Formats: sequence, structure tokens, C-alpha cells
Amino acid sequence: MPEHDEIILVALSDEQIVKAKEANGKRQRITTALVCGNHGQLFGTENWCRKYYEAWSEIYPELFSRAYETDDYDGFDSFQTTPKLVSVLTDASDDILYPDDPVDLKPSDLEDAKGGAGCLGLLVALAVAELAVLTALMA
Repeated sequence: MPEHDEIILVALSDEQIVKAKEANGKRQRITTALVCGNHGQLFGTENWCRKYYEAWSEIYPELFSRAYETDDYDGFDSFQTTPKLVSVLTDASDDILYPDDPVDLKPSDLEDAKGGAGCLGLLVALAVAELAVLTALMA
């Protein structure tokens, strides 16, 4: 089983707020970051980040061995919010919880199918997943 990460709610310094606004948009209301181990991070208001901090530390216990808050964090490689972070976390969680799953279809695959070809893409993705399950059951 992979090593667990920490989920950290970070009250940003004034200097970090400036960098986060430069990376995510100067008009953004940013005071806080949520660092999700090696999976990524997001930046926003304290209330917004806290909502995800509380939810994700409960939803993904297989990913995070420790949850804590700090106002002294300097481990940012970037101040950019990780795109589709919830999909990244869900994919990582599924890899741990269902390592022998014969269908390697993740929520991010469905998002890509929806975005690329609308309903037809979603139907094709679901049909492929169903075919893989049936094939695995027949084997």
C-alpha cells in the first residue's frame, strides 16, 4: 500500500497571498490553501478551503494519514490550483481501494468523455466499462 499523505489547511502569509493571486487571478479572494499531499492543492477563502478540508479528510482516509492546520507552511512548488483536484483524489483513492478492479474506468475518464463528445461519449464509455465487466466475469 502506498505511503499516506497529509492534508493541510494553510493560512497564507501576505507574500504567499500575492503569489497565489498572481498564479490564479488577481481578482480572486485568496487567504488560504488546502494542500493534499502529493496529489495537489487549491487556493481560496478560509471558509471555502475549510469546507473541502473537512470533507476530504473524512472521505479519503486511505489517502491522508494526518489532517492539520498551520500558518507556517513553505512547501509550495507552485501557487497554482491543481485542475480537477477532486478527480485526482478520487482516482488515487480508487487505485488503493480497488487495486484488482477489472474495469479501470475512473471519474476523470467520464469527465473527458462528456466534455469531448457529449452524451454519445458518455454512453460509449459506459458501454466499454460494461463490456469489460462482462468479459471479466466470463473469464
